[in-house]
Amino acid sequence: MPQHYRPSECLNITDHQNVSTLQTIRMSQHYRPSECLNITDHQNVSTLQTIRMSQHYRPSKCLNMSGHQNVSTLQTIRMSQHYRPSECLNITDHQNVSTLQAIRMPQHYRPSECLNITDHQNASTLQAIRMQTEHQYFSAISETQDILNPHTAVMILAYLYLIRGSFRDVVIKVVFDAPKARAEMKYWQLVTGLLVAWLLVIMYMSNSVFPNASDTNLRTERQLQRALDELEKLRNQNLELHSLAKQLRMGSQLQHSFAQTGAVGAGPSLEHEVARREMEHVSGEFWLYIHAELTKMKEAAVDPDVVRTINRILAMAGDIHMTLRNKQYQLSEDVDAAGDWRKAEAARLTDLVQRRIAFIQNPSNCEKAKKILCNLGKGCGYGCQLHHVTYCLMTAYASQRTLILQSEGWRYAARGWESVFLPLSNTCHSTHGQPSTRWGPGAMTDNTMVLELPIVDSLSPRPRFLPLAIPEDLGDRLTRVSGDPSAWWIGQFVTYLTRPNTDMQAYLENSKQKLGFESPIVGVHVRRTDKVGMEAQFHSLDEYMGHVEDWFNTYEKRHPDIQRRVFLASDDPEVLQEAKRNYPNYIFVSDTEASKTAGLGSRYTDASLRGIVLDTYLLSRCDFLVCTFSSQVCRVGYELMQPLHGDASQWFRSLDDIFYYGGQNAHNWEAVENHDTDEPGEISFRRGDLIGIAGNHWNGFSKGKNTRNGKTGLFPSYKTVNKIERFKMPTYPKKSCLRVYSLIKLNCIDEVLKSETKQNILRFYQNFYF
Repeated sequence: MPQHYRPSECLNITDHQNVSTLQTIRMSQHYRPSECLNITDHQNVSTLQTIRMSQHYRPSKCLNMSGHQNVSTLQTIRMSQHYRPSECLNITDHQNVSTLQAIRMPQHYRPSECLNITDHQNASTLQAIRMQTEHQYFSAISETQDILNPHTAVMILAYLYLIRGSFRDVVIKVVFDAPKARAEMKYWQLVTGLLVAWLLVIMYMSNSVFPNASDTNLRTERQLQRALDELEKLRNQNLELHSLAKQLRMGSQLQHSFAQTGAVGAGPSLEHEVARREMEHVSGEFWLYIHAELTKMKEAAVDPDVVRTINRILAMAGDIHMTLRNKQYQLSEDVDAAGDWRKAEAARLTDLVQRRIAFIQNPSNCEKAKKILCNLGKGCGYGCQLHHVTYCLMTAYASQRTLILQSEGWRYAARGWESVFLPLSNTCHSTHGQPSTRWGPGAMTDNTMVLELPIVDSLSPRPRFLPLAIPEDLGDRLTRVSGDPSAWWIGQFVTYLTRPNTDMQAYLENSKQKLGFESPIVGVHVRRTDKVGMEAQFHSLDEYMGHVEDWFNTYEKRHPDIQRRVFLASDDPEVLQEAKRNYPNYIFVSDTEASKTAGLGSRYTDASLRGIVLDTYLLSRCDFLVCTFSSQVCRVGYELMQPLHGDASQWFRSLDDIFYYGGQNAHNWEAVENHDTDEPGEISFRRGDLIGIAGNHWNGFSKGKNTRNGKTGLFPSYKTVNKIERFKMPTYPKKSCLRVYSLIKLNCIDEVLKSETKQNILRFYQNFYF
């Protein structure tokens, strides 16, 4: 039918008997019948493939289909986008409609009456009622793209898209409002003619402006190919990033769940550990302050009711403090198995440092190796002399020299250091007759083959690597793993120096078993005799045991019904008898022979040496340590603790000094808050000021000197943190690994590795980087 054919009545098809195929009834774009298409009384219509209605077909009544007996397929009834009946599509009284696949209505479809399909008996499939979209605009131009310049085609398509809305509106008016719109239609026919002419001009000009379309296409194809190549690269990188992200997610999940699986992950961050320890420091100082102030009030009170009230407050505050400490312990040890990570990391660091020391102590050519010469004849006790040798070994490590220890005629053992401990070296034991030079400025000593050290108090100039400095390359790792990195670092050298020889190892193990030393146990070192009144104040046994009680009270909240044990080390044999008499609910483990030989009359003997080595060995293996840090033996026990545990920095209570190293460089604390005071004897400071620490009074206040203004006095300890100096010390190459392993006997390996087999240790040394 031509474009504007408009019959007055519907197309009627009736009384067909054997119409097998009615393929297509097509209605042109503007075909507008006045009544509905009627199809009735078909007997054997097998296929009615398509009834298509044009874009703007708008019948006044519904399409009616009734009385069909065997209509097997009615495939498609399509209605255009703007077909607008006023009521809903209605499908009723079907008996055997097996499938009604799709009834689709376009966005603006609004019928005036319902589409009614009734009384079908065997309509097996009604596949689709679709509304046609307006693609006719572009069909012709799309078919001619191959012969048009691509730029021309794009311009034509864009313009047609812009004008199609206005043109469509005019067509609708012509179809439905013919009398009023014919003039407007003639106007648009003129516009269309001009448009066609304009398009022809554009086509001509396009062919003139772009005469080499093939060259342009070739360049375009190359650019597209390059773009595709870049996209492929980006795709591959994206896949790699996805893979890495997946690995990171898996690693994060493993780290988060290693507490359940038993694996050890990356552990808490440095910032987390620093903040956690600062919180523990502040809470500890708060308890010390509250306890000290309430105790002073109780001592000054004369009213019994006031005393009872203060005692009740102290008891409640003490119980709260113990609960808080247990929560802090849980956070540091149990949550996410952080304690397991810390122990593993401490073991890795211990092994690393021990192998570095072994490397510098075992040169391949002793005669050509630079050396440090250290004399053990310092006139002091065991702890003091051990710290003297420790300072010598730390200097040798920092200056990349081998330590030669002159210990023959030692006052504790005439046979020297090796009578109880392993040799410091397996390859280098003497200076080979080379002359030595006393310690002096670097310009005088750098090229010296043998450098002799004085005692640390006489050392000048004083190098920055002296305690309490730690190595720069291990600084972050040490700060993460330990709350006292300086003590941990010193403990590594004390551990290396005091590796027991075979006889001493057997003596230590047998004594430990014989004494019944087992965990949980608190170590108490009570120093009396020559120390009291000269180097330290007298402290009663009750002072020591008060802190022992506090520790066990806290521990029993986590582990009830345990036996309380105390390892008691003292140079006064009477202390043990006093302890057993006054504290019958404790088991006291003590070597009475060691106490006797520690007396002034028998101190410098082989028996005394074995006893003091046993004391420091067992003190370092306790779960908590109560002592006076003014005693070198107490500090040795604390230093030896550090490599054996994940973090033993809080496993002590000193009755006098904070931890220090004799002959150390300046020890500063850094202010983290401003402090202003008018109280006599106290000092003010600004955030960032360095306070040279003189001591902690264990009552919430410490004493020190503000290095900014030189003022000395008391200050609140909780407003400061320990300032750890770092110094760039040498590291050692991986190639030395196997050689060092071959020089170190298996029984020299730290305890953390003793459970490994020889093959596993060898494999570990082969793969580990110094």
